[in-house]
Amino acid sequence: MNGVITHDDVRETLVSKLSRYYGTTPKDATTFQIYNATILTVKDILTRKRPEFKDKARKQQKKRVCYLCMEFLISPSLKTTCATWGWR
Repeated sequence: MNGVITHDDVRETLVSKLSRYYGTTPKDATTFQIYNATILTVKDILTRKRPEFKDKARKQQKKRVCYLCMEFLISPSLKTTCATWGWR
């Protein structure tokens, strides 16, 4: 992936996911819909960045992380972001 993913890129992707999958806007979306759109957005970003990461790690002979659970981080951050954007 070329370049840095900006705040506006993430916001645009979230709005697009809400529209495409739920036919709603951020202000009218339920908490469940916003959460799922967030999950899909993060998955898309990580999927796009993975090949570049794998190549870089292979060249640098870095250690592998086999499992990383970040579920506990999403909820507080999601509440803050939604409040900042005026969604809920």
